Amino acid sequence: MFSAVDIYKKYDSITGIIFCIPTFILCGFEHSIADSFYFFAMDYYTLNAFLFILTTIIGNAIGANLFKLLNI
Repeated sequence: MFSAVDIYKKYDSITGIIFCIPTFILCGFEHSIADSFYFFAMDYYTLNAFLFILTTIIGNAIGANLFKLLNI
């Protein structure tokens, strides 16, 4: 997701969105905002759901920062 936004910002082109977002989805990665919506829509408020979302947020943040540090 970071790559899609970064490419869009740098080149003002939707090319990053067209290629990066489907790649993200096909790889099976989790997205914290989408998962939060799904749990909210299901009215599923448990400790396991909270820990899952927390883990997803941390993983998304680490992945975005690694991409930024590597200048990919």
